[in-house]
Amino acid sequence: MGIEKIKQELRTLILSHLRLGNVAPDQFDDQRPLFDGNKEMDSIDVLLLVLEIEKKFKIRLVVDQFDPGIWQNLNTLAAAIEKRIAESC
Repeated sequence: MGIEKIKQELRTLILSHLRLGNVAPDQFDDQRPLFDGNKEMDSIDVLLLVLEIEKKFKIRLVVDQFDPGIWQNLNTLAAAIEKRIAESC
């Protein structure tokens, strides 16, 4: 699965979990910080999103410990997922 397909899937997951009904997936800025304070994303939201990502991509996103660095924006999250997919092959 390529990085663009991963980003497309992530946009849909993120927007549905954060209930941003007025933003379409193609309007989501890949560089937009995932924790910018406007989304009111708390630890439960992150946990649910991690579980959905792991289920969707059939990977373990959190292996030993939670890495906040991969959650900077959509690009960093997609790169981490792409790496995990490659490692699982």
